[in-house]
Amino acid sequence: MMATCSGEEFQCAYGRCILDIYHCDGDDDCGDWSDESDCTSHQPCRSVEFMCSSGMCINAGWRCDGEYDCDDQSDEKNCTTSMCTADQFRCASGRCVRLSWRCDGEDDCSDGSDEDGCEKTETSPCAPDQFLCKNGRCIGQRKVCNGVNDCTDGTDERPHQECPPLVLLHLQPAIAGGLRHSPLGKWLK
Repeated sequence: MMATCSGEEFQCAYGRCILDIYHCDGDDDCGDWSDESDCTSHQPCRSVEFMCSSGMCINAGWRCDGEYDCDDQSDEKNCTTSMCTADQFRCASGRCVRLSWRCDGEDDCSDGSDEDGCEKTETSPCAPDQFLCKNGRCIGQRKVCNGVNDCTDGTDERPHQECPPLVLLHLQPAIAGGLRHSPLGKWLK
């Protein structure tokens, strides 16, 4: 026996009722795609959407982006150029990817076009506020040329770096609570 759906519901092919707002929304809410068939007679898409030939509505930004989003692939038909936004890069395939992905060392377009013509540089494993030691270790920039071999291979100090001369003061160490403070700023016991 078939269920009787209310006026605000859509009846799936096998009888289940779903809210009408899910009818022709591009998702298989019935489980058999019956809520996505014959959608041309359904309400038109919103102004920010593109209506596929099948009647399915998709985000308008997905039209001519190089990827099939419509169930009938009509979002990529009759495209002369992709409609990428100002913050996107148009791949050779027509696909749009984030502009910040251009020349980032990764093939985001799947055809390599976002890396074409880019200067080949090794990306540092260190954060922008860090120094890359020759041994591959990362240390804070403030530790470079501080008179201490923080890299353990010496590449953060002279003669590998152009460090200003260190001025060591020969002062009497201050004593506080049984600890002595050395001129290099370290607390000694």
